[in-house]
Amino acid sequence: MAEAPADDAGAPSALALYADLLSANSLASAAHRLVAALAHDLQFDRVSIGLREGSRTRLLASTDLDPSQPQAEPAAQVLGAMDEALEQALVLVCSGAPSDGDMAPQAIALEHQLLQRQVGGSVATLPLGFDGEPFAAVCVERHHGPAPDAQQMQRLEHLLLLAAPALRWMA
Repeated sequence: MAEAPADDAGAPSALALYADLLSANSLASAAHRLVAALAHDLQFDRVSIGLREGSRTRLLASTDLDPSQPQAEPAAQVLGAMDEALEQALVLVCSGAPSDGDMAPQAIALEHQLLQRQVGGSVATLPLGFDGEPFAAVCVERHHGPAPDAQQMQRLEHLLLLAAPALRWMA
């Protein structure tokens, strides 16, 4: 994958990321490019993307998880967090702090709490939609250090808003 030029914030330019996704020859390749770029440039320990199929989510790509390996429990927890965000159509953040003020008061984050306890640090999941229909989710994890701040979450949401049409087109 070619190195994307950086914007003012040092993250990959949205246009370069979008072009990189569109140049992929498959949805799986585009998904791997996206999670690798987000993990590297926004300094997450693991980034995973799943595609909604009916009422469940299928793992497409992850930077640090091989779904074919026997360690199926972490994959199941990541998928549970994705399902939770997609079902509620909400960005869910769980940092293990006594109060996660970024979540809507009506949010249910049981799967996020389970995943956060397993990995430590913080977990956030963002649903992806196109034309008002959710079709995928991205789960980001930081195993140590601070949870993503509001500016990092806004940057992540912006990149995913631009990536969603390319991914939906390939799905």
